[in-house]
Amino acid sequence: MAVRLSVQPATHQFAICVAAGYFILASLALHFTRYDGGAAFVWLASPFLFAALTVAPRRQRLSLSLWCIPVMVISTLLFGLGWRVAVPLALANVAEAYVAAWCVRRTFPRFGQFGSSIEIFWFTLIAGVAVPAIFATVGALFVNLVAGTPYLATWRDWFTAHAVGMIAFGPPMIFLLGGHLKRWSYAVSRSKALETVAIMAFVLAVCIITFGQSRIPLLAAPFLPMMLATLRLGRFGAVTSIVILIAVASIFSLSGVGPTILVPGGMGVRLQVLQLYFATVVLVILPTAGELKARRRIYERLRTAEALNRLILDHSSDVIIRLSLDGIIHYVSPAVRRYDVAAPEELKGMQFETLVHENDRHRVMTAHAAAIVSPHEIFSIEWQTAGVRQPSRWFEAHARAIIGEDAMVTGVVYVVRDVTERHQHAVELELRANTDPLTGLVNRRVFDLALENAIVTAERAPACLAIFDLDHFKAVNDHYGHPSGDLALTHFAEILKSCTRGEDIAARLGGEEFAVILYNADAKEAATICERIRHQLATSTIIAIGGSRISMTVSVGIKQIDGHLRARELFSQADQALYGAKNSGRNRIALAA
Repeated sequence: MAVRLSVQPATHQFAICVAAGYFILASLALHFTRYDGGAAFVWLASPFLFAALTVAPRRQRLSLSLWCIPVMVISTLLFGLGWRVAVPLALANVAEAYVAAWCVRRTFPRFGQFGSSIEIFWFTLIAGVAVPAIFATVGALFVNLVAGTPYLATWRDWFTAHAVGMIAFGPPMIFLLGGHLKRWSYAVSRSKALETVAIMAFVLAVCIITFGQSRIPLLAAPFLPMMLATLRLGRFGAVTSIVILIAVASIFSLSGVGPTILVPGGMGVRLQVLQLYFATVVLVILPTAGELKARRRIYERLRTAEALNRLILDHSSDVIIRLSLDGIIHYVSPAVRRYDVAAPEELKGMQFETLVHENDRHRVMTAHAAAIVSPHEIFSIEWQTAGVRQPSRWFEAHARAIIGEDAMVTGVVYVVRDVTERHQHAVELELRANTDPLTGLVNRRVFDLALENAIVTAERAPACLAIFDLDHFKAVNDHYGHPSGDLALTHFAEILKSCTRGEDIAARLGGEEFAVILYNADAKEAATICERIRHQLATSTIIAIGGSRISMTVSVGIKQIDGHLRARELFSQADQALYGAKNSGRNRIALAA
């Protein structure tokens, strides 16, 4: 398969334009600025080629450089030092621009925007200092051999012309060749275009006043309108004002008018001073434009992030709260409205702990202090609201410190979620796990734990264990049915709840057997309470399903809780007393020995 390689016409046109521009700039410099017969005092060909290589695709850079070598040879033959050094000087000049572009691109791959001080620093160091210094060493040698000028003076003139020319003219040429002006003209509005014309007219007027007279050195005057152009128009304003300054200053200075006339020495020295002034302007204005662009990007990112955060905060179901170090509310997201606590604007300035139930305040503020001490950790906590406007709710909060620019903690942000339903569900699950579903009394597991605790504290706080067993309960189930039997069980459970004290614990052990721990009671006091329970059951009537009336009795066994007896032994002795009561005719109380 044959592969046909073709070059786009635009590529040829661009290469021809670059070669023509390089020839013109080199010829003008060689013809008009070689004041001592040696190196040119002004050199714009290298920054022009450098700019072209910077904006061109990588595959075209070598061909562009090769196009410029023969035209540089011709320029040297026509206006320079002649045929003996035409080729080496052409190679040195073209190689200088190529190496500078290659090194800058390798160091800063996205070079050409001049959007940061770092980019401008590397451009100045490489293209404006290091590369011209190296090639000045080679170029000065050939000039010295042919023209006989002193090597060090020639090196100085070469380096100054190429270095200052690169710094002063490189960035404006990159902007012009890179199409920045064209893109800006398409994107700018009519009002902005009118503002641009007015500002540039101001820059032009000040530059004419500065360089159109030779009596007063007003070299600092153009900085004011140029800074205005930079602040209002960004990089476009900076580069355009630099181009205006260079054009006006060059025209007047070459005509023998302007502040440079006050510089002692010949025209070569004055042009070098003028180029140094241009370089200073570029190194002041462009970094300012770069920093402004960087700040604008940061500002736009902040605005975008703020809008995104605002959108998230306004539509998030979670409540976002930002507190100061001392717990003052600085911000509350709109999601707080759904909980009817208060409006966000009402909460600002309040002490956060006033919204927390008094039982949870210490824990919440402890977590707040811990987040401040350990700013890189997240602390989670559940807390209950104080319930001012409506019943109290439960919230889960995740807290983390806010770190400022100086790496100091400036506050704490909370992400708060309503977990009332989850908390209620957990309470219900715990209640189901700890209570008898029919009677609502605690179950055997909870009762056993309470009995173990009562045994441990028996020496300090006396207590008794009472076991109840409904008499002839199986006959009730058989005669009236199990639903009526359940009614009998719940009826007796209600009697237990009403006759025992708040500190006592009543449980259903299973079937028709119940137990009660009677705290702060000896055997005699326990018997009195149990007698009240027995009597109330015996004198009450249960309406069975179907309307029948059921009368029931209960037998009770009581054992004083002894710190030396285990729970199993206590139950055994209480059961023996219970069986004694049943064997004695039921519906009575028996005390264990």
